[in-house]
Amino acid sequence: MKRELEALLFATDGPLTAARLKKIFPEAGAAELKATVQELAAEYDAAGHAFTIVEFGGGWQIATRPDYAP
Repeated sequence: MKRELEALLFATDGPLTAARLKKIFPEAGAAELKATVQELAAEYDAAGHAFTIVEFGGGWQIATRPDYAP
């Protein structure tokens, strides 16, 4: 599920809400989905990627880190 979630967060044009993700991954609970998002964000931080997962608009999306915005 983690890599599928990662692909969705990358490809979406707006934040993916927990409710939307629950429809896509009906076998996963809300806590599991949130933990998976946090795990991905931690992986990106640890690896020093130029992107991260941001939470806004009631959901999550992959975005460029502010340091690299210019």
